[in-house]
Formats: sequence, C-alpha cells, structure tokens
Amino acid sequence: MGYFLYTVLAVRFLLLKYQIMKKITAFECEFCKRILKTKQAMKIHEPKCFKNPISKSCLTCKNLTLRSCIDGKPVTDNEELILQFKVEGTYHVCTGYMEADYNELNDEYKYLENAEVENYCLAQKMRLIKLKTNCNYHAVS
Repeated sequence: MGYFLYTVLAVRFLLLKYQIMKKITAFECEFCKRILKTKQAMKIHEPKCFKNPISKSCLTCKNLTLRSCIDGKPVTDNEELILQFKVEGTYHVCTGYMEADYNELNDEYKYLENAEVENYCLAQKMRLIKLKTNCNYHAVS
C-alpha cells in the first residue's frame, strides 16, 4: 500500500514540475473530422477526402448502395426480397400467388444463406471491392 501511494505521489510531482503535457496546434478536416498536425498535410488530405463532395467519391454518390452478393455477383430482385424479409429467423417467401413463412430456407433457396452484403454501384452495375474518388459515374445525392 505504501509503495503504491509513493508511486502516485511521485507521478503527480513529475507532472507538476516538468509539465509533461504540451499544447499543440492541429487542423481538422471539415468533412471527415480527421485531425492532422500541419496545414500542409490538411491541404493534401481535404481535396481527396472520401466525404468531400468535390472529390466525387463513392461515399457522396447516390449510386452507392448495399446489395447482397454471392461469390461477387448480385442476387436477383426476387432473391433480395427473400433476404430482406428475414425477420427474427423467419424468411417470408412470396412466389406468384402464394406466400409463406419459413423458419429455414427450403432447398430451392438454401444457397442464399451464403449471401454477403457488399458495396454496389447502381450506375456501373457491379460490386465495389474498393471505394474510389474521381468517378465518371458520380451522381450527387
């Protein structure tokens, strides 16, 4: 107990005596709130910031959406509906005139369990492995 108290008092004394903390000037990106130490670094960052609308990045585009994909290929609209209606472990399947709720997907739709949600560009009709800037398909939201 005595050793612990001595350590705490020693640390407080050092903090007061040597003023270990120091004040710095930093610059914050107005789009993503990233903080950088120099103005020059911020001048380089802001034009290519993914949240800056001028950079024409995927994050500021209305064509970016999340889509279920299997092995990199988007599922069909009907398959997407089946996945969207999964509520509390129940799949709601609507095929033509018949509707049903299933606790498990039947064999016909079993492959949908492997679907993963990925970034998808509606303009290019493809999944995006990496988001980019200066896109020719960029559309303002």
